[in-house]
Amino acid sequence: MAGASAADGGYTRDLGLLGSSGAKDGGAAQPQQLGAAQAPSARAGYIPLAADAQPALQHQTYDEASQKTVIDLDAQEGSGGDGAGAGAVGAAGAGGDAAGVADADGAGGAGGAAADLGNALDLRNTGTEKAADAIYSVKILADGERHELTTYEKTVAQLFAEQGIAFSELDRLNGAYFDGTINSDLYIEVVRVRQETAFEEKFIPAKTVYRDNAGMLRGTTKVVRQGAEGKKRLEYLVTFENGVVADKQLVEEEILAEPVSKIIEQGTSGIHSEEGGATFKFSKVLDVKCTAYTSSYEDTGKRPGDPGFGITATGLKAKKGVVAVDPSVIPLGSELYIDFIDESVPDYGYAIAGDTGGKIKGKKVDLYFDADRATLLEFGVKKAKVYILE
Repeated sequence: MAGASAADGGYTRDLGLLGSSGAKDGGAAQPQQLGAAQAPSARAGYIPLAADAQPALQHQTYDEASQKTVIDLDAQEGSGGDGAGAGAVGAAGAGGDAAGVADADGAGGAGGAAADLGNALDLRNTGTEKAADAIYSVKILADGERHELTTYEKTVAQLFAEQGIAFSELDRLNGAYFDGTINSDLYIEVVRVRQETAFEEKFIPAKTVYRDNAGMLRGTTKVVRQGAEGKKRLEYLVTFENGVVADKQLVEEEILAEPVSKIIEQGTSGIHSEEGGATFKFSKVLDVKCTAYTSSYEDTGKRPGDPGFGITATGLKAKKGVVAVDPSVIPLGSELYIDFIDESVPDYGYAIAGDTGGKIKGKKVDLYFDADRATLLEFGVKKAKVYILE
């Protein structure tokens, strides 16, 4: 990494054999190049010189392992050249005094200036400053452009400042951290992040509410109130990365107009037509299983003359047309019409839910008959439709 003097601004960064003219090996001094032909700027580790000072004859080598410059103040110029700088340089003593310098024509040298320069050069090897910094090769992709450069900077933040690359608090990096250190062959992608507030209006669908109307026949409907859609406004925070939407978060939802529900009434009354032409309205129909019972001791556990013999749970006298039900399914006192599924069996017809039974649970109905025991056994169990009348 040998170079020549770059004395601009009173700083020098010389590696090699230099004379008072600042030239190496008799050639003209040239600044070391950085990246795109950039001369090194003033940095820690460069030696300030007085405006009228000239460096003494010296030889410098850079130790890569310790990253320090080794300076030989006793170096002699090789053969060749005009001999103008062929004098001897005195080494600086412990008290800061220096031997005089004798030039080629016998004139007195500037021993004090050489001593000052020697002291200044010694400062470069104290371990607290580096005479020569490492150069890093870095690739940067930012704003659609690819940059390949070399730099002396130590951190990404310093590199961005050097290159004039803006970096906001929302932006992020791939491949490095903004406050991280730089190493060779580093590839950094700058992801430009920006956020915007966006608004969107949406309709709120109206609900439809159905209400039973016992005054209307089953299967018929009537619109009582027309519905209306509502409206709401949504506020989003939209995040863009390199111009592409990366995230969309709901921030606030504002109701601009409440929806109005549509109300429809539907009939619950039914009409059943008997074979004879008679019709009746009903509110509900159930599929049930029917059995038969009488007031006999076998069915009720009571004999004629016993208290409550022939009286149902509602106080009605047991007779045809009074049936036992499960009150949780068919309310006591409900007027019914019982139609057997088997068309060959005559309908039981009109009845009232006036009794209960220990074995009558769920969709089961016990029909009262004025008949003997043999007739009941013959009846068995029959399927029927029970219409709950209005």
